[in-house]
Amino acid sequence: MATRIPAAVIVVAFVSLAAAVIAAVVTGRDLGEDITEERLEALQATAAQEVIAELRALGNTAAVLGDDPTVAATIAELSAGLDELRSGDAGEVRDALDVVVGYHRETYLEPLRAAGREVRQRDVTSEDAAAVLLQLRYRAALDSGLDPTVVDDPGDGSAWTELHRELHPIASEIVQQFGLTDLLLVEPRAARVVYSYAKGPDLGTSLFVGPFSGSAVASSVARVLDEPGEGVVYGDQSTYVPTLFEPVGAIAAPVLDGDEVGGVLVFLHPARRLTEILTADQSWDDAGFSETGESYLIGADGALRSDPREYLEAPAAFLDTAVETGSISEASLPLIEASRTVVPAAAADAGTVAAARSEPAVVAERRTLTGRAVASTVLPLEFGGLDWSVVSEVDAEVATGDLDDFEGLLIVGTSIFVVVLAFVAVAWADRTVRPIRLVSDRLDRSARDDLELPSSAPLEFHRLGESVDDINQRRAGLASELADVVAARHRTLRRLVPDAVALRIAADGDRTIERVPQITVGVVVVRGLGVDVQVNQLDELYDELDAIASEFGLQRIQIAGDAYLVACGQERPVLDHAPRTLAFARSARATVEEMLPEAAVAIGVATGPVNVTMSGSGPVLHDLWGPALVVAHRLVRRAEDGEVLISESTTVLVSDDVEVRARPDAVLGEVNALGPSPAEVRR
Repeated sequence: MATRIPAAVIVVAFVSLAAAVIAAVVTGRDLGEDITEERLEALQATAAQEVIAELRALGNTAAVLGDDPTVAATIAELSAGLDELRSGDAGEVRDALDVVVGYHRETYLEPLRAAGREVRQRDVTSEDAAAVLLQLRYRAALDSGLDPTVVDDPGDGSAWTELHRELHPIASEIVQQFGLTDLLLVEPRAARVVYSYAKGPDLGTSLFVGPFSGSAVASSVARVLDEPGEGVVYGDQSTYVPTLFEPVGAIAAPVLDGDEVGGVLVFLHPARRLTEILTADQSWDDAGFSETGESYLIGADGALRSDPREYLEAPAAFLDTAVETGSISEASLPLIEASRTVVPAAAADAGTVAAARSEPAVVAERRTLTGRAVASTVLPLEFGGLDWSVVSEVDAEVATGDLDDFEGLLIVGTSIFVVVLAFVAVAWADRTVRPIRLVSDRLDRSARDDLELPSSAPLEFHRLGESVDDINQRRAGLASELADVVAARHRTLRRLVPDAVALRIAADGDRTIERVPQITVGVVVVRGLGVDVQVNQLDELYDELDAIASEFGLQRIQIAGDAYLVACGQERPVLDHAPRTLAFARSARATVEEMLPEAAVAIGVATGPVNVTMSGSGPVLHDLWGPALVVAHRLVRRAEDGEVLISESTTVLVSDDVEVRARPDAVLGEVNALGPSPAEVRR
């Protein structure tokens, strides 16, 4: 009792605390997940807004310039200037082409091939006379150590150069302001590039039939010329030979000359600019990212459109791991190292790509390109027909770290409280129930000293103590009487059930139903007993049968009228239970015929599984039932006088020296279901 009181107090307190802790943990985790989700969604929304703002600003600028009539006039004049250059001296053009081919080979072909790109000379160099001459003249700027983009006039005195000297400073300012890779002006008839800020190999070439006719830039220009009324076209990020290794997206706007299309204005927007926007130029803390948080873009093909944080912070380690996970092919490594970007060579995790195509977007645990577990959310970027998505992620450990710390602190605090409460409860209970414990100790039969209770104990406890001695004396007498009763009961049990069963019932009153997988049972039926049979005759017969059963290691289960049931193997497993039972059957048959010559005997023997019931509470019960017993009873009913029928399952277990013969007519249809026809054993 002294233990139960503090235990009850502790259990109640612990259950209450456990409920409170569980509620706190669940609520805290839900709150933490909500906070993580809100943080990721906020970063994602900010990233999407900044990307859209950048693209919209470029598109609006291109649209405004396209609406300016002077731009259309400039394109027309530049186109005329190219025509003038094209009609120049053929010999000069041939000489210039040889130089330009060498320049392109050194600047484009060899680096691209070294990076794994399959390009040919015709994929870079145009044989257009105007293109060759212009590219040669700006190549001269490189020879003098100048960047062609800072040269307004190469000094050739051509009409095209006069126009370029006025146009180039304006274009340069736009390029610098928006961080563009190039700005192109394209005339509408043959889609020739009549102006290029970068002075690359596309200057003076046609985007319809030239070396760049199959590029994404050419596709954007064609879309504008086909549907000028649609306005600005936003092209996806892709590689473009004139920009060498840098992936770019083409933002193309129609240039209008009244109601006519006077050309196309193209901004080549680099992927690195999107990376700078999404990473706040790698100022992670200023942008509100955690120590592992980031946002990046993916396209409909699953490839990246901006560089991930892992690559920016540790390029070599990232590439090694990404190749192992299959996010990047090993063949693309030279191009990535040359371009210093994984756009668009790297592919996002399959789960992330699938999330980009599903609605609604949810925060879920996914994998980065290097296989790290992250809390991730994916949001489609709905702008300009671009099939892009913004991915925002943070390490799963970082997302749940604060929650784990909170749970740990809560559990530790609860444990300390329970321990302190346990000590306090035990001390209080010990003092409260000390008088009861003294009385309880006195009830022990070994206690002989007088019971001395504290004077502060209640009067009822003192009166209870006075009765303790009387109780002990009466208990001693009852114990002696109980021992005599138990001994008598045990003697009776041994006459009713086997000794092993009687011992178990006497020991603990066991109640069991056990399944024994295989034993052999025998049913002996004495037929022809008249009403004048003497009790002493039956007693002598059953005593003799008990002796025979004991001799062969069988146990009598029960006697029911003229049926005597024995079994072998249910109490103590034996391997030869079938031969033992068969030997008992032969001896039992001889004994009955000898002791009761006026009667007849029939015996059925079967082998199989049985259930054994034993109960020592209430009426004593020890019985068997199951398939083996059913077959044995059926066999004994079909046996003729003096006949022993055994089942097929028993036949296979007896030795070859036992003579058996088939009795197909001895078993009816319902017995056939239990096995083949039984055999007969005769004396």
